[in-house]
Amino acid sequence: MVGQSGFLARALFFIGCCISVECVFSETPGLRLKGVPNRLVLPAPAGTNLILTATLTSGSARTVWLAKKKDSKLRLFLTKVGDREYQINLADAEVAGALRAAGGANRFKIFAEVKKGQVIESLPVNFSAGYVRSPVPVFYLAYADPKSERRKIVRRVSWQQIGQEKSIEAKFNGPAPEKGARARFNEELKTFAATADASVLRLELSEELKGQMSRYGLISLQYSRGKYFETYGSLRPIPDEIEIRNPPLTVTVLQRRSGSLPGSNDYLMARLGDITAGQVMVSLHTAEGKSIIPATSLQQGQEVPFRFGGQAYSLVLKELVNVIFGTDWAKLEVLRMRVSERSKIERILKHTETAKIEFIRDGKKYTSAEGAEHLRKKLAAAGHEVKTLEDFIEKIGSKSSLTGKPYQVALPDGKTVNAGEWLKNAAKALDKPPAPKP
Repeated sequence: MVGQSGFLARALFFIGCCISVECVFSETPGLRLKGVPNRLVLPAPAGTNLILTATLTSGSARTVWLAKKKDSKLRLFLTKVGDREYQINLADAEVAGALRAAGGANRFKIFAEVKKGQVIESLPVNFSAGYVRSPVPVFYLAYADPKSERRKIVRRVSWQQIGQEKSIEAKFNGPAPEKGARARFNEELKTFAATADASVLRLELSEELKGQMSRYGLISLQYSRGKYFETYGSLRPIPDEIEIRNPPLTVTVLQRRSGSLPGSNDYLMARLGDITAGQVMVSLHTAEGKSIIPATSLQQGQEVPFRFGGQAYSLVLKELVNVIFGTDWAKLEVLRMRVSERSKIERILKHTETAKIEFIRDGKKYTSAEGAEHLRKKLAAAGHEVKTLEDFIEKIGSKSSLTGKPYQVALPDGKTVNAGEWLKNAAKALDKPPAPKP
């Protein structure tokens, strides 16, 4: 009777272990597990150790690993610590991350390849899934040429040229979680795909997708944080050129403030100094702080040339406003123009400003400086209609746009000539190369 009671007790104990929902483990032919807690929760609390030992009952193994399935790519290899003993610390964050990334039920097995192509396995080990805090990845821009070095995308806002790049990659410190990264274009979402490297997710950049990136101008890169996504940073494409419209778009900037140029995806920023005595210091720089135009004094109607993306442009001070109450402001616009032509116009205006002449408009005489100032205002009002020096002389400098009467110039010898004729002769004289020194 005593023998029967002992047998019954041992049978009940064995059955209780097998039906446990928290942990199932036992010795299997050729493989024995030790060190599995009665209730296994992953990830384990920080600072703890949960050493699982797998022992071969006979023979030897080529490799021993932990995985959810025999053919799973997400394998965690055990370390050999004895003749037939292998160990792994279940408290390592890598274990919880790999099991979560593999998906499926909350159980794993230990596998051992004892001969080439012959694999034995343990009974499944059940675990409870605690809160898994996914690792923070690093995002990169990768090129089509594998020899080219990837370009890291910094957190928060990263301005990048989008040209020869083939993909955006999210590199995790350990196995990447399933659907662990995505890109947001306005209201559209693009999910990163898995790669051969379990720690890397990738978003291929097709030409269509690059076009979307340029059109939206702001791409939010996000990564999984368990049940929600967190923003890693924003990728902003640097435009290849400034988008010029007809008529040109303008931007209003307050004094001592900055404003982004239209058509530059907020990459080019114009800054004003104090507006005093009808002029203001204007500078242009990129969102990253690189100077494009150093601080330059401009009056209304004046402009300064600059280059961006291999193209020539002019930054025009369209309007300058002083107010009694409030903050002074200026209106700027960008024109795509031949810098040489615009330089010729500015050169003839400066020549007129300092010439020993009198400018006659509607029968009234003005100083050369006053005459040049009047022409500058007309030029600013004409905007994109004036593209060449010839346009300037014909449309701006020859006659009044209100009365149609021709402008005249009084010369030092007392003679009077039409302003258009005088401007043409002055332009020819300025184009002549200087006489060689004797």
